[in-house]
Amino acid sequence: FKQNTRDYIAMSDVFLLASKYLGESFPLVIIDALFCGKPVISTNVGEVVNMLTHNGQVAGRIFDLEGDMQLSVEKLADNIIDFMNDKNSDYTPIINELKKRFTIEEVADKYIKQYEELTFGIKNQIYIAGAMPTNNVTVHDLETPENKYLVGNNTGNLVIGDFSRKLLNNYRHYDSIAFPFEFDKDLDYINNNCERIIILATNWLAKYIKNQDFEPINEVMPKIKVPVTILGLGSNIKLEDLNKEYMQNFVKDINPSFVRFMHLCAEKSPSISVRGYITQELLHYMGIDNVDVTGCPTWYVNGENNVKIDKKPLTEESNILFTGNQDLRMYYPKIAKLMEKYVNSRLEIQTELDLLKYRKVESNAKCPNNYKLPDSFFRKPWGICHTDTNNWAAYIINSIDLSFGFRIHNTIMTLKQGKPAIIVVNDSRTKEMSEFYGIPSVNYQVLDDDNFSLEDVYNSADYTKLENEYQAKFENYKNFLTKNGIIYDKQVLANV
Repeated sequence: FKQNTRDYIAMSDVFLLASKYLGESFPLVIIDALFCGKPVISTNVGEVVNMLTHNGQVAGRIFDLEGDMQLSVEKLADNIIDFMNDKNSDYTPIINELKKRFTIEEVADKYIKQYEELTFGIKNQIYIAGAMPTNNVTVHDLETPENKYLVGNNTGNLVIGDFSRKLLNNYRHYDSIAFPFEFDKDLDYINNNCERIIILATNWLAKYIKNQDFEPINEVMPKIKVPVTILGLGSNIKLEDLNKEYMQNFVKDINPSFVRFMHLCAEKSPSISVRGYITQELLHYMGIDNVDVTGCPTWYVNGENNVKIDKKPLTEESNILFTGNQDLRMYYPKIAKLMEKYVNSRLEIQTELDLLKYRKVESNAKCPNNYKLPDSFFRKPWGICHTDTNNWAAYIINSIDLSFGFRIHNTIMTLKQGKPAIIVVNDSRTKEMSEFYGIPSVNYQVLDDDNFSLEDVYNSADYTKLENEYQAKFENYKNFLTKNGIIYDKQVLANV
């Protein structure tokens, strides 16, 4: 036995752990190797896979034992030879990330949390209301009009639901997607088991909110004994109406029960998170000023990892993902024309769920007249829809060079995968979020120009602000969480 094992490891090129011990659980010698900056070749025993893997990448080689837990000398030799012949792999970045898991500070923090859970019973729990996460809904389900409610009439809600929850993974959470909220039914559970309520808001400040009666919720709010935090509140007002007079009148016309609900929420939290400065102004007209402009939580799904946009030359063979807007259906023929030029393009179906049954290639497909799409549009693969955000992200990574269109959360989904996107701005929602984040954008009216060139727009798209300001925006969001007593797990945010 040697006391200075790390000195010996440091002299090597690679560390070998050829264990066939059934009781091998968490080999500390692997941590020694990582802190010496050395990759590891190991048998697949105990927790070795988890200890050596980061984001699907292994810091070395791992191979399985033979039947009856026997070590194959041939496999061992093959893995050593394969490692030594691999001159291109740099394991340093993976090793550096893995080392973070095993620092004294990180391990001590995890032990403290474990003791707290054992000592005080239930782990910190929150009640999350709003924006549904990915569930078992399929695209086939959404072909039935009555099932649109399963995604809130917009698959973009799944991006909000999933990405926002990932940033809160250090909490146990009870999810309620009903709207209006079911605080009355869940009141005892909230007060007895939850640390707080977190509301994943969307573009509430829109015309539809005028018809929503919040009075039943307002009657329950004084009985709630825990803080209530709103994340990512936004607005949806036409660009042409974004002036002080209209916005003040808009607020006056909102259902008074909703205004009261917002005031009750503001009283139960230090601050409300909003998507941009337009929403902040609208809340000011409602008499609410304890507001932080954070953007939508979905923007921070990469955690500490700033994403660089991989902008490649645009050609007519480029894979482009287009999105539309049902409120501006006169522009679907424009999208169809662009899709004819870019032969590998697709339309991401988010709100146009009535188009789902036409997404298959059929020469006799007849689109609803209100989209005014030509029959020829349907004679090639044209439409795609995602009800699982992991599959959505994978599709963009593997199949898309650019996203262009009206849907902000497809835009965010694309940018978060490191792919370029351009948003078509037509309302307060797209305007305030594109300006806050620095997303390249165009006014929707440019599509009226017969000489509109997507190539020119793409070539002039600049992602410098978006990339350079991400860390400051992320710090701002974390400061909001801290102000509101929401504990974020550094490990979670570093590896989302």
